[in-house]
Amino acid sequence: DVELRLEPAPWLTKPPAQVAPRRTWSFRIVDSGGKPVAGGAVTAEIRRGKDVNERRLRFRGGRLEVRAEPDDDEAVFWFYGAHDDCGVWLPLGSARVGPVEAGGPPLDVVMPAQRSLQGVVLGPDGRGVRGVRLRAHPAGTDATWSSSRTALTGGDGRFTLGGLAPGVGYVVSSEVPRWAARPPSVRMDAESVESEEPMTIRIHEAVAPRVLVLDPDGRTLANAEARIEPDAGDEHTFDDNVVLDGFYSGPGWVFKRADPKGQVAFTRLDPNRGYVFCVDPPEDRPDLAPFYDRAWRPRAEQTIRLKPWAAVRGVVTDPRGAAVEDAVIWIKEPWHDEWQGRGTTDAHGRFTLEQVLPGAVSLLATRSDAYPEGEAKDGGALHTTTDAGSVVLLLPR
Repeated sequence: DVELRLEPAPWLTKPPAQVAPRRTWSFRIVDSGGKPVAGGAVTAEIRRGKDVNERRLRFRGGRLEVRAEPDDDEAVFWFYGAHDDCGVWLPLGSARVGPVEAGGPPLDVVMPAQRSLQGVVLGPDGRGVRGVRLRAHPAGTDATWSSSRTALTGGDGRFTLGGLAPGVGYVVSSEVPRWAARPPSVRMDAESVESEEPMTIRIHEAVAPRVLVLDPDGRTLANAEARIEPDAGDEHTFDDNVVLDGFYSGPGWVFKRADPKGQVAFTRLDPNRGYVFCVDPPEDRPDLAPFYDRAWRPRAEQTIRLKPWAAVRGVVTDPRGAAVEDAVIWIKEPWHDEWQGRGTTDAHGRFTLEQVLPGAVSLLATRSDAYPEGEAKDGGALHTTTDAGSVVLLLPR
């Protein structure tokens, strides 16, 4: 005989665990007239403090719930990209809601009527260019690249960037064919977007300049480093953290190193635009100064000849001709917009500034070490020189 003894399972005898009530953010998706959107899906960009994540959420009868984590308190939501159950995009714009506390009553998310930017991309011959991808990215800090809009030009070069939010400015950038130089990005404020005036983007045939870097004696400089950046205010001309032709492109800058023949090759630059262009000498030539050009125009073949560092020596005196000791010497070098403190005078009023960029420099002597806000401050003495040598700065009492 077999005796069976049945005992209750342990999990049946334990008291039920205390389960925290489920908290959600509740929304009602409505159009600009207050009518609930029947059903479909919408993309939500959710910000919890510094954390940002994107989710594709479905809704029914306009009702939408987003589950909150136990430690969630409040969040900011950016809704965009709504489509119906068949995947057809709805003519609705974007909406921002928040901060919203989890567990609160349902909130209406008013999806405004779609706003759009229309325009045309023209080539060097004035005709429309097909296949150019346009991207409109919100210019504010409350959105990431995922909330941007894209469009592709048709055969006549025309495009429509739809689904834009009202009251928001956008930065419009272009991805052009390989034969063309990327045009500057266009920054539009909210008023410009609301005006819905067509925009025109012109692209030009790109050049691939080869720059030969020489020393003062005409010898080639291998391993010299050249870098270019777009002109001021065009931070989207070069994509951040991308590789162009095998070279790293940081935020706004493109770096290239000269080959053994001293040549630096760039690609896809616009000959009709000015760039900031810099060339640093190789590490084994510390006697040479960098080259700067704030309005560099790329051409097919160019030669850059680096110059030695300059030096400026001088003396600071008072109106009676007596030397001024401990006067502060400031310098403003070529391509620099701010004064730089470079030392003080000795007991004989003399000073020497080494490693000065070649070209016209401005010198300023002051009795105070406070930063000079203007050309001269506290009775300072100002002098401009175009060559290395000795200068005399007359410092008033």
